[in-house]
Amino acid sequence: MLGLSEHDEAPATSDETVAAMLNRARRRFVPIRSAFLHTGRGATAQPGPLATLVKAGDHRGLLAYLLVHAAASAAPWYVTHSPGVWVRALRLGTDPSAPSARAAVSRLWARLERRGLITRLRVGRTTTVVLLREDGSGQTYTHPVTTPGETYFKLPHAFWLHGYDQHLSLPGLAMLLIACDLAPGFSLPYDKVATWYGISGDTAQRGLAELRAADVLVRWFQRKKRPLADAGWTVDFRYRLVGPLAKDTARTPDGDGAGP
Repeated sequence: MLGLSEHDEAPATSDETVAAMLNRARRRFVPIRSAFLHTGRGATAQPGPLATLVKAGDHRGLLAYLLVHAAASAAPWYVTHSPGVWVRALRLGTDPSAPSARAAVSRLWARLERRGLITRLRVGRTTTVVLLREDGSGQTYTHPVTTPGETYFKLPHAFWLHGYDQHLSLPGLAMLLIACDLAPGFSLPYDKVATWYGISGDTAQRGLAELRAADVLVRWFQRKKRPLADAGWTVDFRYRLVGPLAKDTARTPDGDGAGP
């Protein structure tokens, strides 16, 4: 066993490990198809895989999926690391060599595989995680810009670099992704969230409140003319992402900024 010297450096931290993954990706944001959140529009809108992760309470699974998406930044759309690296990056324990922590990583991948979001290859001591299409269909992944008519949103790397991955709850994270998919100044009636995204109105309300408390979302009121309303108008809540998470957040605006 090698002895330690005064010149030895401390092991990499979780933050440093994630930063190294993002630096290797050589981009400032993660492009994610809107189909991860919903498919269809208007009356035909259907919830995407995000809804199943939220309903299952799989916060770690969602974080793991987003990090894989961030790291697998070029064709053939996979990322390979040893289990210890994943343990550290996903903050699954203080000892990356612990069997329980490595088993937790394996369970995360298994859950994402069952949902048709990734597939795995094991070579020696490393695990290769391969992206599949965001809609959970199990189809081969392609970059969304290569498919005409596909919409996608951008999750800025600031999500990790500013520590939001550590502090946002599952409702907050789910609503952040939805907010990234909508045009600035969007409205999002709580009674529509379940239909569009498969997320309860209560979860949406808590998530939006958390984002506002974290100073990444602002809300204001806007009066809308309604000739058949008692007062002749109604009041809509409007939202916009601000701060580091707004910088690279973009999507083609849809109408008045409402949901799908």
